Amino acid sequence: MDQCLRRCAVLDQHSGNPLVRGSPPRQSDPNIARDCRCPRGDAHRLPHRSCRTGGPEIMKMYVLIPKKPTVTDVYFHEHWRTVHADLARQIPTLTQYTQLHATDGARFRGPYSAGGFDGVSQAWFASDSHALTMSRTSEYKTGALQDEPLFMDIPRKVRVFTQVCQSQEPASTPSSHLHQLLVFTRLAPGVEADLKGRLREESWKDWNALGYSWGKVREQVGDVGVPRFDYVEELWWEERSDMIAAFEQTRLGEDIDARQSYVDPGSIMLSGWENRVIRPHRSLVD
Repeated sequence: MDQCLRRCAVLDQHSGNPLVRGSPPRQSDPNIARDCRCPRGDAHRLPHRSCRTGGPEIMKMYVLIPKKPTVTDVYFHEHWRTVHADLARQIPTLTQYTQLHATDGARFRGPYSAGGFDGVSQAWFASDSHALTMSRTSEYKTGALQDEPLFMDIPRKVRVFTQVCQSQEPASTPSSHLHQLLVFTRLAPGVEADLKGRLREESWKDWNALGYSWGKVREQVGDVGVPRFDYVEELWWEERSDMIAAFEQTRLGEDIDARQSYVDPGSIMLSGWENRVIRPHRSLVD
């Protein structure tokens, strides 16, 4: 199978049949991506879920991680990628786990900055209860929790829970590392979260991105640290150079600059290579 079809192929959750280029979805399942057309970025995505259309609710936890001051950049990223990733695989309540290694600076625009963070862990849960019970599992308490102080600056880490509202996440082969952009937005005082913000949901295709996702922050679940945010967005490209080209040659930079009037300066933007440690139970076609 060529690279495009391999990246596009996803499984219909109900039938188990692969959806590849030109294959229509089951009409009874609106959550399945409709096609897999090329060129790159047109529809390389996993099933679509929306909190506004009654789709299945998915909880996602982001942990913005600052590096421990006494360790090197090389140690931080290598330890997190290997030792800590192996410990995360032992946690039973995680349905998916991904690391964003912020090894380079994003093209920060408007009110966004890196905020002094060196990476972001991303964990998916089937429900609120699964998210809240993770910290009480023996696998977490005796494994990942004990390992965190070895490479993280614990007092400065920030944990954010969201409800996934739209997920058009690109598929990837086990050996590939996509370039990911994470945007943590905190709205200015007096601005309604449902009225402002969010990159235009269909515009990610115009930016030559492979996929786009966003979620609303669920404060009642239990955020840790400051600052607090209102929503989180994700974009993916094949390479860092593709992201830079999107900022320079499409409306992406202009769209982010336009947020200056209603986004709080404490908002965060990070980019780097993505390490998918635990993937959902959905296979790629060989």
